[in-house]
Amino acid sequence: MSKRAAIILLILCAGCTSKTTDKEIKASVEARKAIAEKLHGYWLSNSYLEKISSTKSIYESREYSTRFWGFTLDKHNLMTDSATIGGFMEHEGGYTCSITFDSTKNCFINNLKDPTGHSFVDEPFTMTVLDNGLLQLDFGSIKEEYRKVVDDQTALRKLLFEGRFKQLATDITIEFSDDGKVKGFGNDTYFELVNDFVEGVFYDVAIFYPAQDSSGNWTRGKLFHYKINGDTLKLYPITPDWQELAHKIEDLKYLLVKM
Repeated sequence: MSKRAAIILLILCAGCTSKTTDKEIKASVEARKAIAEKLHGYWLSNSYLEKISSTKSIYESREYSTRFWGFTLDKHNLMTDSATIGGFMEHEGGYTCSITFDSTKNCFINNLKDPTGHSFVDEPFTMTVLDNGLLQLDFGSIKEEYRKVVDDQTALRKLLFEGRFKQLATDITIEFSDDGKVKGFGNDTYFELVNDFVEGVFYDVAIFYPAQDSSGNWTRGKLFHYKINGDTLKLYPITPDWQELAHKIEDLKYLLVKM
């Protein structure tokens, strides 16, 4: 082979290598984008939600097995060099964790070289979405699972209150929706379920609101202790004492049966 032919062959081979590399890079970006779409959203500890489903009590389920109570992932952030888990607990947020995409494993992993040094989790893990839709943080011997939800209140209301109930004493129908709307409950039109147990509230509590203020915040909420047993929902009014934090649970007011 002449020297000129060899040079031409080398140039052609270099061109082929460049094209292959570009193709691989594009495939990696597309794979990352598809995974980011699946990961995008609001995730809550699956062990926490499963316990609530079993006990019908948020208070009894306040201890869970995962590092995060929940976190958010943003598909646009996941395509950057500063991808993060936006972690939070019941009390507060700010539990961030730096992650990076591993094109070899085709998944996101903990970025142990986080330049900020403020990552909440300093152990290696891989992040994948399982066939059942749960997100798994795989630490090797320990595997944590998280469930995608709209938000925490929607998930809790769906597990505990959502549905139509008959008030036995009056035969009135009361309807609770997972978006917080309530019908047939006097003047109250919206409710939330307490998931952060402080200020003397150490039992299950629902808060019912009649109206919003000028800023759109729900105000003048009334507190009720609730107990759920099968299809029966019991509501007990609470007389709050924010000075001494000695709130009083009153006698049963609403005995509701799911229709």
